[in-house]
Amino acid sequence: EEAFKPRKDNEIKLPDTISFFRVDTVEDEKELFLHWILGDCGFSSFLVFVNSVEVTKRISSTLSLSFPSFTVSSLHAKMEQKQRLRRLRLGLKYH
Repeated sequence: EEAFKPRKDNEIKLPDTISFFRVDTVEDEKELFLHWILGDCGFSSFLVFVNSVEVTKRISSTLSLSFPSFTVSSLHAKMEQKQRLRRLRLGLKYH
């Protein structure tokens, strides 16, 4: 798919074990496209960045239901720092 392609950006230096992708799609299809990527592309772990707490909560909930074998965790600005660190440690423990 043309919209799903590795991003080559000279300003971003990542380890060889990490790939950075940007998905360009219309607003109404973003979550559907995310589900397709997670279900069909064969990656074992993901970080998904969104732009609001509400979207974070909704996506986290739908991904947990849609992919019960995945460990889904969310971090957002309305959480206390202690909660964010705990979730980050738990998420990294599984990968």
